[in-house]
Amino acid sequence: MEKLLTILLLCLSPIPLYSQNEVGTFTILAGGSIGEFMIDAGGNFNDLYTNRQLSYTGVFGLGDGESFLIGKYRIFKATGQSKLQNIDAKGRADWKQTILGAGFRYHPKGSSLYVDALYLFNHAEETIGTENPPVDFLAASQKLDDNGFAFALGIAPKLISPIALNLEVEYSFMLRKPVNDSGRKVPNLGGLYYSAGMSFYFNN
Repeated sequence: MEKLLTILLLCLSPIPLYSQNEVGTFTILAGGSIGEFMIDAGGNFNDLYTNRQLSYTGVFGLGDGESFLIGKYRIFKATGQSKLQNIDAKGRADWKQTILGAGFRYHPKGSSLYVDALYLFNHAEETIGTENPPVDFLAASQKLDDNGFAFALGIAPKLISPIALNLEVEYSFMLRKPVNDSGRKVPNLGGLYYSAGMSFYFNN
């Protein structure tokens, strides 16, 4: 994914960066992207969840062509195989995380470059059990809720009005407790997110 974004950025380097939005004009922003979320959960998360799906993100905003109030919604899923000992069954682990962000986007002088600053609401659900055959007493689940912040740097060069290509790198971090109510260490729900997608800037 990193190599893809590097190639795309090199291809876009001749595109003028200051020909994006009409500053002072009421603008509706809508878009979507797909990318890789490199969650920084720590512990044995990376060993357990080896099959990670690409994440999908939707964005909506209102602004004046330079400054926007925006919202983002993202879904991240991963599956893996839990480790079992002396049990004739196959372990399974499922992770589903939804991320809702609200904050600001700033296009300097209405350019195609932008920065985002967001407050995040995270909700994750983890289910660990067995399959072939299922063993009820080995099944367990937990729900995690955590808030945090995210900062993103992106480029959205206009292809043809109102459509723009969108490339973005985002880093998020959580305001998390070291342990949950049951005494278990809570995984970090933040991390790096690399994405590519399309944005639409509708001006009145």
